[in-house]
Amino acid sequence: MGLVSECEPDQYENTKNYLDPYCIQVLNATRGNFKSATEISEASNLSLTTVYRRVHILQEFGLLEVIGKIRPDGRKFFLYKSKIKELQ
Repeated sequence: MGLVSECEPDQYENTKNYLDPYCIQVLNATRGNFKSATEISEASNLSLTTVYRRVHILQEFGLLEVIGKIRPDGRKFFLYKSKIKELQ
């Protein structure tokens, strides 16, 4: 399996061995649109804990774009979007 990424090719080559099926599910769930961890969990049928663990890994490898927002009640939340264009 290969990934077409917006990241540097060498960056992906150095990280692909660390991506498990759950990471791939998170990347698939976040392709094209920003999503919250809850939305990723629902779209991928993964527990919220698993989503947060994989989001952290994918962030470390630079494979997810992350934006933070503040709700009207003052609470922060984050949205995630895959930097991977497609799986090959």
